[in-house]
Amino acid sequence: MNQIYAKAALSRRETEVRRLLGDGKTTAEIAAKLKISLKTVNEYCARLKRKLDAPKFNQLVRIAVLWRAGVAEIVVRSVRDE
Repeated sequence: MNQIYAKAALSRRETEVRRLLGDGKTTAEIAAKLKISLKTVNEYCARLKRKLDAPKFNQLVRIAVLWRAGVAEIVVRSVRDE
């Protein structure tokens, strides 16, 4: 299994957004599901891109999909709640 190392811990909400991206949800669908604004979802995606070394959104989605499929493992130093 490939390991993708995060630079920092993922928050609970970042983990939820990553999971939903891996499920194939759009940012608009994620916003509706989590009852947050699209702008907030985009901010979480920006944070995830930095933390997972994914300069482009499509790379972030690929990481999320591979992780959900069990092909890649995302390893973080620690996970904290918001």
